[in-house]
Amino acid sequence: MVVGGLGLSATFVALGSVLLLGAEKRQEASLASVRSAGPNGCFRMRWPMCHEAAAAHDEMRAFRGVGIAGLIAGGAVLAATLGYTFFPRGPAEVRVSGEGITVAGTF
Repeated sequence: MVVGGLGLSATFVALGSVLLLGAEKRQEASLASVRSAGPNGCFRMRWPMCHEAAAAHDEMRAFRGVGIAGLIAGGAVLAATLGYTFFPRGPAEVRVSGEGITVAGTF
């Protein structure tokens, strides 16, 4: 269970990282397409490279959103796995004495 959780967490983080890198590449492609239209060339979206830039920008936003979701999911799975690993599953022993209260878990 723990190994599977760690593996799933690593998979989500890797997927998120790859998608964020892809988003960065799509942003560079979008900016290159806009630059190729010249100054203010994409103001009215009449050139084909402006449509390419808009499509690359939309892909960049989608990649970025899914990449961030992958990183969040990986972190959540890791937190759940660590919680499962270190949370005591047995009965807790509670001792009360004059010095204070002692709680000991069974691992």
